[in-house]
Amino acid sequence: MKKSDNTLAENAQNELQKLEMCIQDLEEGVENLYRSLIKTRVSLLNILNH
Repeated sequence: MKKSDNTLAENAQNELQKLEMCIQDLEEGVENLYRSLIKTRVSLLNILNH
């Protein structure tokens, strides 16, 4: 591989790693939001049933 090809491959690999980290952060955020929505739903149902 040429040096420029190697550099491009390394840059692409770095960008993919950054993208993977962003996706993981998004997944964690969505998971937290989902948990929060479930807790809110449970609270509302408890209020309505009492």
